[in-house]
Amino acid sequence: MASQVNECEGCTGSRRRGGGSHAAAAFRSRPGAACTRLRRRECTAAASCPGRALMLSRQSAALTPAALPRAARGRLRRSTRDARVCRSALVAPEPTLHAAEALQDNCARATALMAWVPAPVNSPWRGHVYQRDAEEEARLDDKLSAAKAAAEARAARPLTETENYWRKREEPGTGDLCRARAVRAFEAVERVELGLTAGDRVLVVQQELLPGAGWIFATRGDDCGYVPRNYLAEEEASIAETVLVKEHVLTIDSDAQLALSPMDWANRGRAIPCTWFFAHALPPQKLVDALRDALRAFPHFAARYTRDGSGLEPGGAVRVEVRQSTTPFAEAYVHTTSKKVIRRTAHEAYVPSKAGMDPDDGLAATPLLRIRITLFDNGTAVGVLVQHAITDIEGIVAFMRAWSRCARGGDISPRQDRWAPASTIEEEAPERWAPSEKPPEFVGVAQKIRTEDCCVLPLPASTLAALKAAAGESSEPYASTDDVLTARVWRALVVCRLAQLGLPISKAGTTCCLRAANVRQVLGLSKDYAGNATTDICTELPAKELLGARVGAVAGKLRADLLATRTPDRVQARGAFFRGAQKMRQRIRKRFDENSLTFIMSSWSAEWDAVDFGSGPPVALDHGAIAPVVCVFVRRPRGDGVNVYVSLPRHLLGTFSECVFVNETASVLVEE
Repeated sequence: MASQVNECEGCTGSRRRGGGSHAAAAFRSRPGAACTRLRRRECTAAASCPGRALMLSRQSAALTPAALPRAARGRLRRSTRDARVCRSALVAPEPTLHAAEALQDNCARATALMAWVPAPVNSPWRGHVYQRDAEEEARLDDKLSAAKAAAEARAARPLTETENYWRKREEPGTGDLCRARAVRAFEAVERVELGLTAGDRVLVVQQELLPGAGWIFATRGDDCGYVPRNYLAEEEASIAETVLVKEHVLTIDSDAQLALSPMDWANRGRAIPCTWFFAHALPPQKLVDALRDALRAFPHFAARYTRDGSGLEPGGAVRVEVRQSTTPFAEAYVHTTSKKVIRRTAHEAYVPSKAGMDPDDGLAATPLLRIRITLFDNGTAVGVLVQHAITDIEGIVAFMRAWSRCARGGDISPRQDRWAPASTIEEEAPERWAPSEKPPEFVGVAQKIRTEDCCVLPLPASTLAALKAAAGESSEPYASTDDVLTARVWRALVVCRLAQLGLPISKAGTTCCLRAANVRQVLGLSKDYAGNATTDICTELPAKELLGARVGAVAGKLRADLLATRTPDRVQARGAFFRGAQKMRQRIRKRFDENSLTFIMSSWSAEWDAVDFGSGPPVALDHGAIAPVVCVFVRRPRGDGVNVYVSLPRHLLGTFSECVFVNETASVLVEE
């Protein structure tokens, strides 16, 4: 078939019957013409041909045998006998019944070929034909409609922060976006710059946030521009922001005698952030209802400061945020279990906002407790932010245990009044305390020791046992594992501080360890007492003597100072001193030194993994007790040792770890 298929099978057969007929010769001289007989209504098959409309259409010219699929051409070749019958019927003046039936069969085949249509000109299969499928075309139409509706919906919704960043950024770039916090203020001068205030959070490309000087593009809401790289510090929080689902405000009526104890007054100033991570989806409404019951037993947590800030009174409120996060649950707490260097602000992702709470202003409008419940696909995070003025870490854990006990349907102990020293006790000022109106003594070296990193040293129980065994004999008949670990960490902190300051050991002077000691048992308070009940155990040594002594000797001195200070009489006398300052509305604080060689060391031995809301214990605990002069020992899950948290730059982690494991003197690790 060299000619184009411009007519039905019957017409083609009539003109080719003899090969030399007048009709066949006329057709060959005009190969591109349409079927003349059909146009003049002289084709005997015109009236009954179902393919008549196709033959007269514009697309019929493209349906050549070369363009048709192989299967379609095969069907044409297999119809030779039928075509021969059709040709004889067309030549006869009056077709027989048999010939008419054969003609109808051939026209039906031509109708089947109509399902083969050319591909669109803008298609990758241009020049080919495909078989029409009505159902498939209907599905494609539905997909097209759905795609258009989705595009309209995307155009109607506001841009995400990620989309907003790349739209505002004119120059090309790739990478993962992360949040960064401004560590200092920046005043924009040019139009392309973005002004910052200390604490602002911006969005940047993580791979571009490199150490050193330079510029980086950042967005903050609808504002954007370039800022200095060294003015920013990366946050650990995921770019996938949590979405506020609901907010509860809890208030309680209480006739309890609300007051701040002298130890509460001495610890005012900062808030304590902690987060418990549970590998179960906890029902938030159940947690809120149980919290309301727990606050009735702990009315101090739902109170507020008096006008002068020296006490508490009813009328406070506890805000509870319920948020939803798209971050994988395992990524939310991975920095508490497997990382040895984390960001100082890593804990802020799942605790309530510190705005208006930290630092503590002591105003009547200052909240005492906030809570954030973050829901994950397969887990829950319960974050608390509580003022140090009403509790310590032991009290926080006691409150959380009581809250979880209420969630399980259990009873909790009745409320407890705050401790107060006996009125006949004489005052005794503790070492290393000063009025809080003065700035810290280490303000001159604050920039040198400040860092956005926090080093975590995991020490399982087996490692602690080995460290204690290798410490050697102490000057005291007994030195606990905590005494030995404190001695090792104290030496390591001094070595790292001298490295930070570039200070030789000969000019270091005296170093001090202010060790927080729990005095609940000494004062006859219950284990679940939720107020402040810690005192400082001060141990001082010349830095050169500390590094030149064996671990056992240092641990023995720490034990001797602990036994001498943690007695009922001395704790009562310190409480009387704090009570006097409270009556005079005098704020006091710990006293440091100009080289920042005074360290606050606290061992969190409270059973934080005993908090169970009914679905099992938590898998991790996160906290924010991270500062250049603070070191915290946090109990590992199931009591398997401790994790040591110190605020040091990442390049000093190796030095710190080496010093902790040194059994002999550590003076060889520093310059004379």
